[in-house]
Parts: sequence; structure tokens; C-alpha cells
Amino acid sequence: MTDGDKSHLDEQQRTELRLDYQQTMQYIQMLTNIRFLPLTLLPGLTGAAVTVLTRFDNPRTALAVGLMGLSVSVMIILYDIQNTALHDAAVYRAKSIESSLRLPPFTKHKQAGGLFNESPQRIAVAQRRSTKNPLVVRNKNIVAVVYGVVIGGWVHVIVHASTRSLPTGWQPSEIATDLVSLLAAVVVAVLTVLRLPRIVEHNEPEPLDEHSET
Repeated sequence: MTDGDKSHLDEQQRTELRLDYQQTMQYIQMLTNIRFLPLTLLPGLTGAAVTVLTRFDNPRTALAVGLMGLSVSVMIILYDIQNTALHDAAVYRAKSIESSLRLPPFTKHKQAGGLFNESPQRIAVAQRRSTKNPLVVRNKNIVAVVYGVVIGGWVHVIVHASTRSLPTGWQPSEIATDLVSLLAAVVVAVLTVLRLPRIVEHNEPEPLDEHSET
């Protein structure tokens, strides 16, 4: 729908758009509830697993549980990425409907009105001294940090258990084992934090026209 068409909507078209908007809002709420579960459950379960499994008497059992936990966590994260793509597409549709209905804006510096058009897309956490631009954090970066810690936690369990499973003569000291497993966890966590936002960006909806978002 072009900008010229937006100002010539008849009452039937407006009614259809309002119904579409209500259904889209319900879909967004459902996806938001689904995405809330892994973000709250995975970090707690991973933290408990790291605490227990790194002190478990049988390192081979800890290794098996760690591999299983890592596999399940990766599958859940991939499932959440799919839901994120669906959520972003639904939000983009809601924003487009708001623009089509020409809702008036009630927020400064916003050309289009509506809940999603006027919602902030980022969080300003600090003001840089050398520039007027604030230091901002986006939602996908916050989620990436959470999942990076989860993946890093399971890697810590796996490396720690693998080291303890070595023959007695090959096993390093307990301090060295902790340091190696912690270093591996940090490296993998950082790589995950850097990579996940790019994966999410690859699955973002592509607009039909090339207008800039407000």
C-alpha cells in the first residue's frame, strides 16, 4: 500500500485493517509469552548444572550430561531465533497497519503514530563524553548475552569433565582444570554474543518499499 493509498481508505478497508491489527497484536502477545520461558529458565538451569556437575564424583557422567545439556540448549536457542523472526515480522506488520491508519503520534520526533511506531527500539544506558550520541543497547544484544552465558556454562562443564576424565597421569591440577574450562567458556560465550545478533538480523523482515523507519 503506497502513501497515496493510505489517505484514501474507505470505511471497509479501515475495519479490515483494525481487525488485522487486533489479530496481529494477539499473535505478538503469544510469541512474547513463548519467548519469555527460555530466557528465564535456561540461565537458572545452566547455573545449577555448572555448580553440581563441576563437583560431581563421576566426570564421565558429568560429560554426558553436559553434552546433552549443550545440545538441548542450542536447539532451544534456534527455536527462539525462529520465534524472534516471527515476532519481528508481526511487529513490522503492526507498525505498517498503524501507518496505514494514519494514527497521530504522541511522542516527540516520531512521524508515525501508534504503539509500535512510537515504542523505543533501543535502551540508552549512558552518555558518551566525546559525543552527544548515547551508548545504547538493543534487545537482541541483551538476549545474545543471556544465551552466550548459557552456552559458555555448558562448555565449561564439558571441558571440565573432559579434563577430569583423562588418565591419572595426564590430569592437570584442579586449578589448571578450572582455568582451562573457564577460559574455553569465556571464548565460546563471547563468540556467541557476537554471532547471535547477526543471525537475528539475517532473519528480519524485508520491507516492500524502501522508506526509512522512524
